[in-house]
Amino acid sequence: MRSYMKRRRDSLVSGSVQGLGTLNASTNQKLVGYYHPRPVFAVYRAVGATCPADCALLVAGCYAQGGNVFLHQKRANERSFDPVAWSRTLPVGSLIRWNVSGDVVGEDGAVYRAAIKRAHESRPDLVGWLYTHAWNRDDVAEWARTLPANVTAVASLDNQAEVSRAHARGFSTVAYVMSTANGKDFSDAEAREVKGERAPGVRRPLPCPAQRVETGCADCMACTRPGEVVFAAHGARSRLASRSIAAARALPLA
Repeated sequence: MRSYMKRRRDSLVSGSVQGLGTLNASTNQKLVGYYHPRPVFAVYRAVGATCPADCALLVAGCYAQGGNVFLHQKRANERSFDPVAWSRTLPVGSLIRWNVSGDVVGEDGAVYRAAIKRAHESRPDLVGWLYTHAWNRDDVAEWARTLPANVTAVASLDNQAEVSRAHARGFSTVAYVMSTANGKDFSDAEAREVKGERAPGVRRPLPCPAQRVETGCADCMACTRPGEVVFAAHGARSRLASRSIAAARALPLA
């Protein structure tokens, strides 16, 4: 045990963190896009150890705890890598989807967050984005405010009523989940409901375009710009996720 802990401390000092970065660009059409198929590389972190304990979806419908993503995050739990060194190997103009699974906190959270910042500072040509349920933590909010313009930390909310609070903490881009009839994407009627009534000068919530029409993240990139993005609960555990979110929204805001 002492030998393992020594290796763990040494890895944190050297800049390595728990997780893995893909060696090849994603072939997932939802990520790479149909019309602007830029290479998208992904980072996976272990769910639980790197997540805030108060996330409403943790062990309660998190899409990364089921399906193919579960296999990647399980591998991430057994590995360590250096995000900065990894980012330097990526092709010019690549996109990075940080922590497809997991989050930016945990034992190595500070090192991981610093590495994301350094990676994008050293590679201005790379554009990245990530979602964090730890947006209400002071250290995470302070870090997010100091990120360079080529990477966006999106506040992932359990309750859409928290939008103004996330904005007040400096998160210009927020996201949350809603349940839909088919448990994977939006019908036209559901998309209209999300957008609400048009008001002059008011930015309306955006249903994730990749869950509505033939487009992908590399085409859209809405999550890298200020706004309010809404995702349909999806994945193998979407029904459980919908129930967990509903229960969280029934509670009074802290």
